[in-house]
Parts: sequence; structure tokens; C-alpha cells
Amino acid sequence: MEDILFTLGRPLSPIYGTIMSIRRNLYKRGILPSFSVKVPVISIGNILLGGTGKTPHVEMLTKWLLEKDIVPAIISRGYGGKVGKGPRLLFDGKKIHFGPDISGDEPYMMALNLKYYLKKKGLDRGPLIIIGSDRVSGAKEAIRYGAQTIILDDGFQHLRLKRDLDILLFPYNVSLNNLKIFPGGRLREPISSLMDCDCIILTKCPDTIDEQIISALTPYCEAKSHFFSKYMSTSLEPLIEGQSYTLEYLRGKKVGVFSGIADPGSFESQLLSLGARIVGSQTYRDHYSYSYKDLLKLAKWAQSLGADLLLTTQKDLVKLRSILMHCPHDNSTPWPKIYALAIEASVEDGFFELIKKTLERGVNVSNGTPE
Repeated sequence: MEDILFTLGRPLSPIYGTIMSIRRNLYKRGILPSFSVKVPVISIGNILLGGTGKTPHVEMLTKWLLEKDIVPAIISRGYGGKVGKGPRLLFDGKKIHFGPDISGDEPYMMALNLKYYLKKKGLDRGPLIIIGSDRVSGAKEAIRYGAQTIILDDGFQHLRLKRDLDILLFPYNVSLNNLKIFPGGRLREPISSLMDCDCIILTKCPDTIDEQIISALTPYCEAKSHFFSKYMSTSLEPLIEGQSYTLEYLRGKKVGVFSGIADPGSFESQLLSLGARIVGSQTYRDHYSYSYKDLLKLAKWAQSLGADLLLTTQKDLVKLRSILMHCPHDNSTPWPKIYALAIEASVEDGFFELIKKTLERGVNVSNGTPE
């Protein structure tokens, strides 16, 4: 279906690409205003429609800042939620104030993961997560709450907020050849906008890097820092509160896989690499809003497959848990084992040296005032 829609939208791609180029140039020239705040701003974004691994990288940077005793605030649009303009405080470092229906699935997932991380590490001060489409106001609100660094989630196209470091994620497994601009393809704007980032992270990398991949990017980012990152699977998290499993549990198990993400193929490849036997697969559109009826269908699907368990992503799991909170199961249909594969991003050490230099040259984060 996606390929059909892209084909239909292809005649409009040049128009959309021109509009996005003009918009970026208007911000560069100061004709459209952009605003700065009194603490460092680090943007993590992408040029493709989904599937770059943005959320794990935002979490990774947040944890690193916390380990350095720096309080970060994640500023997110809250895509897929009902938050609107905002800003609204989703997570204050201790309490999550509302669910994924308001915040969107990805900010809510980050709040859950970071709350667990704080408890595991015994940290007293946690990060803030503020959501809403007005991210300039969100950043200012975060500073009033005590944030010392702003992480702008999905910020490459959000040019109203000035940033000290512009990080762009690009998946290793996506070829630059034949990429088309929306609505005829996955590019959010012309590939030439890569020139405007400060740093590129190639995500979802294998153990052996093909130098031809770097060569293809060189014309757009010859003077840019570039780093490689990969996903690390950590554990299996249950839908219903109970026992978590180590990854070894998957080996040889018959699993049904379902997800509503932009890159389901990458997710399934991870499961295969862990020794799972995939006996069935269902894909939903990215940011899909599950219903209780979907859960019942999944339960019957698991039975028909003879699967030992169903596997999904953390992003999908938080929405399924929200459904169970409001629609308790009546046990008329046997409930399958549903687990999510928990993952973390891991990047080269040189990346964090770049973060250190950014913080040192930008703003004195110890008191939140300009140098």
C-alpha cells in the first residue's frame, strides 16, 4: 500500500521539495525567526519518514547526561497524541503524568524506560520530558523546571529553536540511490539538506562496515563528523506484569511477530539473529492505535499459529498496556504470552567527546547562564 501511495504522490515531490528548500533558506537568512534559550540545545533528527532509530538514541544521550550529573529535558512534539500546542510536562523525573493517548507512544515509552533506569541506578534527579508542538515554549518551560540541557527530539526540520549541535540519523541499510521526496517517497526534504547538520550517525550498523556506504554520503557530509551505532537487544518485557526473560529464552521458540513501526523488517531481523523461529508476521501502519478488538484478534491469531509467544516492540507494548488498563480481559479467549524486545542504542565513544565539546563551548551548564 505504501508503494502505491508513493507512486501516486511522485508528481508532487518536486513541488514539496522546493517548498521545504525555500523554508530552510528563509530560516537561514533570518526572514523566518528562530529563537535561542539559555542552555545548550542538542537536536536529534532525521531526513527520512521514520525507521532511523531516533528514540533509542535520544534515550542513550539522556542517560549519558544523567551520568555526568547534568539534568536534561527532552522536548518532543508528541506525535500521535492529543497534546496539541502544549507545552505539557509528561515526566518530571519521578512521575508520569498522563498516558500515550495524550503524549503519543514514543514520549510515553521514553518516560517508562527512563523511570525504570533511574530506579535501577538509584538516581535522585531525573530528566524532564515536555511535549507539545510549540517546542520553543517547551524549552523555556523546561528551563523553568531546572533543565540544564535541552534534547530536541525529532528536531532536524524544527528550525524555530536554535541548536548548538544538530545530529542527523541515517540508517545504514538504506541506499541513497532512488530515494524520493515525500509524497513520492520517504525523504522529508531534499537530500542536500544533509549539508546543514553538524554530525551524522549511521544507525543499525552491522559488525563489518562497508566503506562504499560512507563514500555514498561523502558528497553531502565531507566535512561533517560521522559515527556508527548499532542496536543491542537487552531483554523481553511482558505485556502483563510478571516475569521478564533473558534473550536466551527466545532461542528455538516459535514466535508470531506484530508491530506498528516504520521499519518492521529490521525488527524481524533482530529476532532471527537471536534464534527465534518466526511462524507468522503482522504489520500495522507506523504509530498504529490498537483497540481491544485488535488484542482479541491477536490472541486468536496466536492460537492458529501454534506460537509459543507473540513478540512486538516496546513502542507497541505501551499502547497495548494502556488498553488493558481500561478494558480488563474477560478470559473468554485464552490470553497469549505477549512480550516486547527491549533494545538500546550503542555508538562509538568519539560521539560523546563531541557532546562534551559542545557543552563546554556553548553554555555553562552548572548554573544555566551564558558564558
